[in-house]
Amino acid sequence: MKLKKFIFEILVVIAALFSANYFLLPHDLGFLKINPHPYWLPILFMASYYGVRCGFLSALIFSSLYIALYYFYNIKAIETFWSFKVLGQPSLFIIVGSIVGQISQTLKDTIEEWKKKYTITAKDRDELDKKVKTSEHVQRALENRLVTQLTSLTSIYEFAKKLESFDIKELYQATLSNFIQHLNIEQASFYRAEHNLLLLENTVSKEKLHFEPPKEVNKSKGIFNIAITNKRCVSIRELFNEFDFATLKESPFMCAPLFRKTGVLIGVITVDKIEFQHFTPTTIKSIALVVEWLAAAIDNALYLAETKSKNISDETFGFYNYSYFQQRIKEEFHRAKRYALPLTLILFHIKDFSHLRSHAKLPLLKTLATTIQKCLRDIDLLSLYNEEDTWAILLPIFPLQEAEKTMKIIENKIREFEFKPYEDENKVFKFDILAADYSPKMQHTADLIRAVETKSK
Repeated sequence: MKLKKFIFEILVVIAALFSANYFLLPHDLGFLKINPHPYWLPILFMASYYGVRCGFLSALIFSSLYIALYYFYNIKAIETFWSFKVLGQPSLFIIVGSIVGQISQTLKDTIEEWKKKYTITAKDRDELDKKVKTSEHVQRALENRLVTQLTSLTSIYEFAKKLESFDIKELYQATLSNFIQHLNIEQASFYRAEHNLLLLENTVSKEKLHFEPPKEVNKSKGIFNIAITNKRCVSIRELFNEFDFATLKESPFMCAPLFRKTGVLIGVITVDKIEFQHFTPTTIKSIALVVEWLAAAIDNALYLAETKSKNISDETFGFYNYSYFQQRIKEEFHRAKRYALPLTLILFHIKDFSHLRSHAKLPLLKTLATTIQKCLRDIDLLSLYNEEDTWAILLPIFPLQEAEKTMKIIENKIREFEFKPYEDENKVFKFDILAADYSPKMQHTADLIRAVETKSK
């Protein structure tokens, strides 16, 4: 509370009231015959603006002023000093001023508390944005590095989509599978950090296991300790000059640690078996790059799990919101344009949405969402569109001809339910489902969206 400002304003208000009283009502100094009394205005204003303390203080000041003026101009009233007629008005000043001040103070405290929560949430969001940008930077670097080694642009995209998962087991499973499929590695393993040990989480090989890797490893020994201490991918070929063969004979060919941005060790990926002709510096660099990407993806997954972020999804229906759709369609459009990949956008529109029965709306939407999701691939995206009655379905690397088949399946499955959710119980559920695909002539995402919306007119 700014005491000087409050005192100054009180003095200004008193002076203004006395001036107005003196010039406008000289025969009724103190506004004793006016009801409601003008003193209510400054009391309520001060209580609302400053809170309970100033509300009480201003009420006390004007109550005292009221009583002083009353008894100054009504000498005989001293005989009825304790009557409610005399003390009722100033008593109400104090009571109402205190109550209004308390309500105002409570609101101010609540607003301050929400401001603090908003600040914390904004900081968490900014931190997440930084991590997402780091992940995207690593993703772009990996795409540029491995484009000549992967079998096709489609396989790069599929692997990148797998690394966008927030399931940690799926993340390292996708990475190990990528090593086997594209980097000519015959066997690789993932060890999870647990205190001073590394516990075997998963092993992937081309056919069958060439040998059984140890279930647990002391991270402070051998090649594991060197990799973790130096925080980089280490291979036995660079250690031959420092250690004898007996020390390295049971070590994996390569060991790459994964760290969170905070420096906490996530785990270690090892290359257990690789053909000699493929054991090259280029392979080692590629593995290091993939592991760096994986570490960023796992860090994001852990961060989201810890903060329980709800920025992109709708928990009620289980699909994404419109803001996330706008972000993703830009990414997919840019990817389709850059690599000449197919991309299809579908809009699902519910007709007469305002005529849906209120109690039937939520079950209907949940059923529709579940039905549509079952018809889509894991990499497809179902989200809200710009209106409540319209949903968007984004199909990366999916031509329009195939999308039309999917649309037909969705349409048939929905019609099988024979929904009748409208106020008119005899009216069958109606909807539109339209699509358009990316064309090289398109320059912006708005062109693709306009191509679909044009069909609905």
